[in-house]
Amino acid sequence: MADAFKNVTAQSVECPVCLDTFTDLKILSCSHTYCKACLDNLLECHGNEQMLRCPVCTAETQVPNQNVSKLPENLALKSLIEDVKNQHHHEVLALSEIKSGKVSVPRYRKFRKHPKEDEEYFCINCRRFSCFWCVVMEHKDDGHRIIEAAVYESSHMKSIEDLKSKADKKRSCFQKYVDFIDDQKERVSNV
Repeated sequence: MADAFKNVTAQSVECPVCLDTFTDLKILSCSHTYCKACLDNLLECHGNEQMLRCPVCTAETQVPNQNVSKLPENLALKSLIEDVKNQHHHEVLALSEIKSGKVSVPRYRKFRKHPKEDEEYFCINCRRFSCFWCVVMEHKDDGHRIIEAAVYESSHMKSIEDLKSKADKKRSCFQKYVDFIDDQKERVSNV
């Protein structure tokens, strides 16, 4: 099932002309999508006519002023491609790497519902990051406590650092017990 999903996903993000992942997606009136560069080439091959024939279904689409850029963009597919890229190009980093400054980490993630918006806020009640528009529309009711994402993150970083400090103290204490037991074991074996 997972392999079938991967195949469907791979096929749905590839241009049927160049067989690469879509770039600058343009949608024809028949709902098939192609890269802008591929459509430019097709239009040029057909003598720069006002009509473009779909390579998949042969339906014709009028090209305004012979300019492929004026065709609508397939925003849904563009969003899917971004999601797939984000899924497959993520990187796990050690906290020490981030703190050292060797690695730059984007300040905010883009919000899924509003891809042009950053997740700048956090709803304490819903326990979710949100963009400005979602805060206004979905978290406006009484009882929703909204704070800035940076405030939430810094409070959690402090909590993590406190827990790490406690764990280090426990580890140190545990090591003392281990050393004590080793000393006692050695004393008993020498008797």
